[in-house]
Amino acid sequence: AGMPGFEARVVRVPLEGGFWGLVADDGRRFDPGVLPRELQQEGLRVRVRAEPLGGVAGIRMWGTPVRVLEISPLP
Repeated sequence: AGMPGFEARVVRVPLEGGFWGLVADDGRRFDPGVLPRELQQEGLRVRVRAEPLGGVAGIRMWGTPVRVLEISPLP
């Protein structure tokens, strides 16, 4: 039930005290929850496999809440 993998940029979202988000190349926005510290870099390009968190209302009002299955920086 996971989504196909996608490429995205890591962005710092200045809401709710600040958190890390993912903006896919097609403009979709995802809230991955906690990102590994080494990936917490504004503008870092990553390859992501994730699945939507069904039934979870995005309390942050930014992007679609997802559970990250795999994430790695692009070369």
